[in-house]
Amino acid sequence: MRVGERARILVIDDDPAQRELLDRVLSASGFHAATAPDGEAGLASADAFRPHLVLCDILMPGLDGFATMAALRAREATACPVVLLSAKEAPAGGAPDGAPAADACLAKPVRIPQLLATIRALLPAA
Repeated sequence: MRVGERARILVIDDDPAQRELLDRVLSASGFHAATAPDGEAGLASADAFRPHLVLCDILMPGLDGFATMAALRAREATACPVVLLSAKEAPAGGAPDGAPAADACLAKPVRIPQLLATIRALLPAA
């Protein structure tokens, strides 16, 4: 991230209310936010948006959060920190066998101060 550049954060979540809330919170906090309704759309958005960080729901139809995260990290242009969000507890030990671990995992409903602190810890220039 260049000096003075707003951090780009992509929100991938199948819940429209959650996407809208996170978009508003991130924008109000000085981040440049974009949203996608599922993993496939998230991958396409990431190609165009080039996020510095991704917030991704775990339980989504089609590509779940772990598969989406693995696909993002497999491509140099979209490899970035990923924070997984889940309304349910993450599987014991975090990611399923063979899946990469997220940089952080937060429970829904997300507490905004915790979310912003996590983002700032993963993007020190933010």
